[in-house]
This record gives sequence, C-alpha cells and structure tokens, in this order.
Amino acid sequence: MPIHYHHARIALSTLALFLPAAANAQLLQTPTSRVDFPAGGPAALGGSSTVSIPKFNVPSGTLSSIQLFLFSTLTGTFRVENLDNTSVIAGFNLSGTYVLSKPDTTAILTANSGGIGNGGSAVALAAFDGVVDFAGTSGWIASDRISNGSASLTITDPSEFALFTGSGTVNLTLTSTGGSQVSLVSPNGSFDHPAASVISVLGNGNVQVYYQYTAPVPEPEEYAAVVGLALVGFAAWRRRAVRR
Repeated sequence: MPIHYHHARIALSTLALFLPAAANAQLLQTPTSRVDFPAGGPAALGGSSTVSIPKFNVPSGTLSSIQLFLFSTLTGTFRVENLDNTSVIAGFNLSGTYVLSKPDTTAILTANSGGIGNGGSAVALAAFDGVVDFAGTSGWIASDRISNGSASLTITDPSEFALFTGSGTVNLTLTSTGGSQVSLVSPNGSFDHPAASVISVLGNGNVQVYYQYTAPVPEPEEYAAVVGLALVGFAAWRRRAVRR
C-alpha cells in the first residue's frame, strides 16, 4: 500500500517541524558600562569610580562562561621648555593604567595604555631662548595625543559565577593611575638637562560583559503535548486523504 507509506513519511516530516528545538548556547550582552565622570566626560588619572554591571538573570538559564572586556583611552597634552644652553631632542610618553576590581578589591582586569600617541613623539629644541612660554625655538606643545589600552578575561569556573548571578547589579571598582612623562636628550645621548614641563592627561574606561549560557530545555510533558497535537492533526489529515 504505497499511499500509506507515503503518508507515514509525511507524518515524520510534519512532526519534526513541531518538536521544540534542542537547547543551544546563547550570548547575552549587558549594556556598556562607562565610568561615570563629572559632566559626563573624561577625568584626571589617579582616582577610582564605581562600575555597575547588570547580573545574569535568565530564568532556568545555565551560565557557562562570563567574558569581561576593559577598554581605556587617554588624551594628553604635553608642554615643555628646554632650559639648557644646548639643543636637545624632546619626547614624551603618554601612559596610564586602569584596574577593574571586585568588591573585595581583588583585581580582575588590568589595561595598560602606553606609547607615543598619535602624531609625532619627538622634536628638536634649541637652547633656551630666555622665556618660559612653551613656544619659540626652545618650547614645544604637543596636544590631543591619544593612547588606547584593552584587556579581556573569560571566566569558566562555576565558583566565580555567584558574584555575577542574580537580580540587580554587581558594583565593581575601576581605578586609574598615570605614568606619562617628558624626556630631553642631547645629540650625544645625555639625559641630564634642565627643563620646564606641564603634563595634562585625561582618561576614561569602559567595561563590557557577555554572559554565555544554555537556553532552558523543555520539560518532557511539553514534548508529549506537542507530539500529541501533531499526531491528532496527522490522523485528521490522513482521513481526509483516504476519502479522496
């Protein structure tokens, strides 16, 4: 009876369409948590701020890993005046460190921003021209220099999940420290040169968190209900097909 075999094959295909999909891994991204600085802008290095991260709160979801990302940006302006009676090469280093810590002060991530920043990092300065104005032949101003840093961590140890699980938020601490400097070097390689310098560095940090989890698996009774409905529908369809 080929028609019955044909019906059975269709029934299996139809049933597969109604069965709930197997549980699969999903990724939940929290909103980017920017450090809350006064006036909404960057802040001088050397302080700390609270970063509030939404906790993982998916009913019946099984957390498998937590990915944390820390991004830092430094913007600096360097002013230097060569006070020596000989010419020098002036350079700068724009650097700073951001550390993300747990409520118990344990460090989680450290992002180092360092380097010459954008634009040139060194310039030749003549002997002191007699005026400390960071201009003329013996002065130099390097503004809007930028340096970026980043760090990431994936947590897979279930014992570490508790801090990030539940309702509400977890408050982490983001601390910044500076390390920028100006250096003067003479053509013969000597670093011992008098100078006047002013360094202004502002920075901000951003934290992103991703929760990797497994979607809830449907209960057996849910499967049974769906299968039952599919079989009833198939039986009705088969009766109509036989009458034809």
